[in-house]
Parts: sequence; C-alpha cells; structure tokens
Amino acid sequence: MRSKLTRLLIPIFITIVFALGCGTDYREVRLAYKFHPGKTYTYEYKTDISSNTYEDGALTSSDKRTYRLLYDQEILEAMDHDRGRIKYTYTLKEPPAGPVNITGTDTAAASWSNECIMANDGSIVEFASDSSATPGSADYYRRLFEQASPMYPDEPVKEGFVWSHTVRVVTDDGLTDATTTYKIKSFVRSGEHDCAVIEYRGNMLIPLEKSCPDEITAIQSGMDKIEVEGVAYFAYTEGIILREEESSHLVREATIIQDGEPIELKIDEIRTYTNHLTDISQP
Repeated sequence: MRSKLTRLLIPIFITIVFALGCGTDYREVRLAYKFHPGKTYTYEYKTDISSNTYEDGALTSSDKRTYRLLYDQEILEAMDHDRGRIKYTYTLKEPPAGPVNITGTDTAAASWSNECIMANDGSIVEFASDSSATPGSADYYRRLFEQASPMYPDEPVKEGFVWSHTVRVVTDDGLTDATTTYKIKSFVRSGEHDCAVIEYRGNMLIPLEKSCPDEITAIQSGMDKIEVEGVAYFAYTEGIILREEESSHLVREATIIQDGEPIELKIDEIRTYTNHLTDISQP
C-alpha cells in the first residue's frame, strides 16, 4: 500500500515543483538611470550596413560597409535627484573612406559630441548638439534620442513584464505614433553586474530637413522610417546599459531640390550593431 502511494505521490510532487517554477526568477527591480557626477562610461560600438540608393526609382548605388566608434557617456551634473546632465562624445575608431551616414546625417568628421538632460526613467528633458552641427542634423539627433531612449516604468518590474514607449510625430499626413514595446526576458549575472535582459521591437519616424553636404543649393526633406528589434542588458544596481544588440531596417524617402529640379531619393538600409561597455572611470 505504501509503495503504491509513493508511486502516486512522486509524480505529483515533481509536477508541483515544476509548476511552482523551478529555476524561475521571481525578483522585482526598479529600472532607472543613476547619475554619479564625474563618472564616465566608455562604450564600443560596431555596426554593419548594407545599403541601396535610388533616384527617381532607378538604382544608383549599392554599398556595404562597417564602422566602429568609441563613445564616452560623461555625467556632468546630477539634478533634483532624478535628472542628470550628460555629455556624449563620439570618436570614429575605424573611419571608412568617404562620408559616413550616421543616424541620418552625412559627415566625414572623426569626432563629435552632444549633451542632454535625461530623467532617470530615460526620457529626454533637453537636448543640445555641438556647435558644428547644422540645425537640421541637430533636430535629427534630438528626435532620434527621444524615440530611441526607452522610458522605463515607474513601478518595479519582474520577468515577463511588458510596457511601451510612444512618441507622437508630425508628418505630412498628420500626427503618427512611433512606438517601441519592451519585455523583461530574464534576469542574469553578467560579469560584476546584475542585469535585466530587455527585449524590444518597434518603429521610429524621423522627419528630415537639412542642406545636402555636397550641394549648397540643394535641400533635402522627407522622412526616415526605421523598424528596430533588439535586446539590451540593463545593470539595474549601477543604473546603466551594459550592452545592446540590435538589427534595424531604415527606409529614407526624401525630395532633393537641386537647381530648381526635384529628385526623388530613396535609401534602403539594413543595419546590425553591437554596443558594449568597456570602461568606467571616476574622479
């Protein structure tokens, strides 16, 4: 009788153990950036780009390129306990030949910078680019930061938690939402950091209006439509991104007015990038 009862109870016990989540992480954490004045976080960024360019519907060029850059994220000031002034300085590590298309602006510069005031939930309060940026490229960077920077929830999150970040964008067709959805995939230990692994997928819409770099008389206006998906490791004790992996599809549709004649421009790009923290320095 006891043997039969044991045979009945053991499968039930095993089922209960697995149903209760053997190996499941039940922790809840707050996701928030932390601003320690004087600290500088150095990241290494690598991206591979495959691009096709069309003018008035005809393919004019195809291009594959890779570039690497280092960027410093320097905490200049902590403000009101929940905001920080941050300076980003970017330096091309392996500049390819010719102009480089970086976040929608054509530039041959080897180094550039911008500053922003960021809330600890990731929202951009204020943005300023360096003095060498044109008004159009400065506006592009600002919009990109606003849409690419996730707004973390104001509540603790656990594995499986889902939230979205939506930005309202003015287009020629009216108001349109650019939305990215995030999900806590898991919690892991990476090196010396406890991390939340965050999966995300969404779209960005960046209006264009700037002077073309190679033709003073030409202007370009239109829209970048970017679909993204990726994963980020957020070190929640330190309050920083530890590393990111992302793939994106960018379609730029714009009109170039050159010597009074319109040219319909389309750029179709597939990008993959990795970004990881390499160093933390402090006073």
